[in-house]
Amino acid sequence: MIRSLAASLGSGAAYALFGVCIVLVYRLTGTLNFAITAVGAVGAFTMLVLVETGTAIVAAAAVAVAMGAAIGALMGTLFATWFRDSERLTRSTVTIAVLLGLLAAGFRVFGDNPRVARPFFGGRFEEIAGVRVTYDTAMAVLVALAVGTAASLVMHRTRVGIRLRAMAEDPVTAEVDGVPVGGLTVAVWGVSGAIAALGAILVGPSRPAAFAPLVFLLLPGLAAALAGRFSRVWTTLGTGFVIAFLEAHSGRFSDISRYRGTIPFLFILGLLLWQRRAESWDDAR
Repeated sequence: MIRSLAASLGSGAAYALFGVCIVLVYRLTGTLNFAITAVGAVGAFTMLVLVETGTAIVAAAAVAVAMGAAIGALMGTLFATWFRDSERLTRSTVTIAVLLGLLAAGFRVFGDNPRVARPFFGGRFEEIAGVRVTYDTAMAVLVALAVGTAASLVMHRTRVGIRLRAMAEDPVTAEVDGVPVGGLTVAVWGVSGAIAALGAILVGPSRPAAFAPLVFLLLPGLAAALAGRFSRVWTTLGTGFVIAFLEAHSGRFSDISRYRGTIPFLFILGLLLWQRRAESWDDAR
């Protein structure tokens, strides 16, 4: 079990970051962003292409994060300009269209051949139960915790966070009260895009990076956000690591290892059934 935990840390950090991005955008703008991992994948593959052409990995990563922020900001501009007064369902549906567009563009530009991401740091950080934990993995966990802490503080302890939550509930009223709805919307989407690119970069060294599988990490991110009810950052973070642990631990059993990719889907299904059961209990009481 300890070996599975150590082996899951890198993936868990990425799942947690994707989940936090989904929570941030939903909590602060009222939109369920299905395109978040596609934005991250574009950023990560931009970095891989730059590294292959001889660019220093740190510089390439900075460009990748900037790329994610730019795509996120463009999406924010789209929503602030044309979908500000739309219902949540409409806005969330638009992100599915963006997801499909980025997926098609990514296949066209990057192909779908797996690429091996170079680690940022060489060497081993620690060995736990025979599993080598690299400096990259340790850094991924620290980044996930730092982002979770910052997101929680901004949403609940700052004036900006209060304004953003008011904007998500009723953007028209918030704008009348002097909240700069357009600028804050673009900022939230831009920050979430940067975090998504960072999450995609961090998961790279732990697995062969192909564009489509990287985009489909949306499922564990959604599962983590759903566990946090799209509002609780720390629950989302913890669930991201739990899902990664379950995937790693199931790989030890030959009979079920081939199905471990379904764990996020089953996790989502189980959460939905449990929440529905809780509602039924409330109605019965």
